[in-house]
Amino acid sequence: MRRSAAISWMTRTGRLPAALLSAAVIGGLIASGVVVAADRRTESSELRRLAAAVGPHRVMRARLTGGFAYAPCDTAVPNDSLVVGLVCRTAPLREWPQYPQLSKLAGTMRAARASSESDASRGHAAASWNVVWGNLDEAIDQLRAAARVEPSRASIQSDLAAVLLARAGRSQDPQSILEAYTSADRAVV
Repeated sequence: MRRSAAISWMTRTGRLPAALLSAAVIGGLIASGVVVAADRRTESSELRRLAAAVGPHRVMRARLTGGFAYAPCDTAVPNDSLVVGLVCRTAPLREWPQYPQLSKLAGTMRAARASSESDASRGHAAASWNVVWGNLDEAIDQLRAAARVEPSRASIQSDLAAVLLARAGRSQDPQSILEAYTSADRAVV
């Protein structure tokens, strides 16, 4: 009896359509949140495994997406450089305690190339791998290819901007800073 009185009151006052619309919007938001959370969990298992294997090492000033741990960045600032502060001084990869784990992961990642992950996810993970190994130009090519496949994926655009900044610092190329700005803008728009 009470229920029909509440519905009757909502119908008389014109609030029933608003209540139904609100419930639909809230349901849609919850459903989209579940889909986005599931997408992030499955975005790239290769990328998450790489981030875990790298551990607390910083290979460049800007941080990569995908769960890479924080580590302080000791920037090398030579007096004769045009572009400064974008490259971290770090021990060579072969001297890291995680090097054996990274080498093992390399074999696993090569064997898993035919996984169910999208081309963009595989390219993103491969590019991150090349960043860790210091192959910035190859990483940029892979991230650009991944961005062509999925131009609206913010993580790819953000990592492309980060790698372009690292290249600007390493190669003393101010043009890469402008390209990085463009990629960062695409990541947030």
